[in-house]
Amino acid sequence: FQLLAGDWNCTASPLDRDGGNPNGGRRGFQELHLLSAQLGLEDTWRVLHPDARAYTWSGNTPGGLVRARLDRWLCPPALRNRLALSFSTPPFSDHDAVVLDLLPPVDIPRGPGVWRLNTGLLKIPRVRDKVISLIEDQLPLFGLNPAQWWADFKDQARTLLMDEAKREERGRKLLHTNLSALCQSGDPGTASLARQQLQQLERSKVEGAQLRSRWRAVDLGTRPSSYFSAMEKRRGEASLIPALKDQQGIRQTGQGVLRAAHEYYANLYGPTPATPESDEATSNILAGITARLSQQDQAALDAPFTPEEVAATIRHLRKGKSPGPDGLPGEFYQAFSAQLAPLLATIYNGETLHPGFNNGLI
Repeated sequence: FQLLAGDWNCTASPLDRDGGNPNGGRRGFQELHLLSAQLGLEDTWRVLHPDARAYTWSGNTPGGLVRARLDRWLCPPALRNRLALSFSTPPFSDHDAVVLDLLPPVDIPRGPGVWRLNTGLLKIPRVRDKVISLIEDQLPLFGLNPAQWWADFKDQARTLLMDEAKREERGRKLLHTNLSALCQSGDPGTASLARQQLQQLERSKVEGAQLRSRWRAVDLGTRPSSYFSAMEKRRGEASLIPALKDQQGIRQTGQGVLRAAHEYYANLYGPTPATPESDEATSNILAGITARLSQQDQAALDAPFTPEEVAATIRHLRKGKSPGPDGLPGEFYQAFSAQLAPLLATIYNGETLHPGFNNGLI
């Protein structure tokens, strides 16, 4: 398929223009219409919205504010039912972006995924204070059952952070909507200030998409967040496993993919019954080990964990690593190390750990 997109600097009908010369750009459109006919393309957004008005550019002229739909996608009619077109106001251009989403021919259902903490929340003082308050409020219950306290605390912290993430996203969307509207205002000073604030908002969005897309180098002036969002989306689509053969060689799809993966890893990491051959192999390996720990080394290894040791371990956790089932990465522990290290030392030195410590994600 051929698709053409760009700033065509012409309009097709009065619906595409507000203000200025109503016949402006007509000759350019005639040439564009001829090219579209030769290539078998159409203005998909206009076909899908025959009576709607939308503008991708605005400017102040001596005659007043002029708005026009200059930016368009030209696509084959055969793709019409698989296209979704929308407009977005980028802070780095005086034109709106016309975003085209090409839907897959077959809708492959995807699961809800696994929640992971947006570590950007940890930079917000209000959020940090709420987590510290949660720790302090629950601390009187710690001595009753430290292991169970830890599991309950993580559940509560997870819920708190999810709510704060939703709150931040609602605020960001509202701010983006308001700033986008100000960018279309007739006051050049107001529009310029709003566009600068949009740039700051866009930078934070870029950082999140950059992290999820695993892009290491970014130039915010030439790589807007839509670029990284698209890269993130492609990365997610590339990681989708639509089908998988189970251990019997049978092709599984849908929920069968999950069952086949679970069966494989359960057998791989599950307990294996001992046999005379395995016992003999183990004995041979142990017999070849001649080095022995000194009494001093044994005592050091058997000594209880100290809060300082736990804090040092937390401090050296690598950033950007995948978390466990609770969705709390190493950055969470680093942000609250002063509060959590003494508690974790007590838990690790206890007689038993919560069953949740044995769970992980593959």
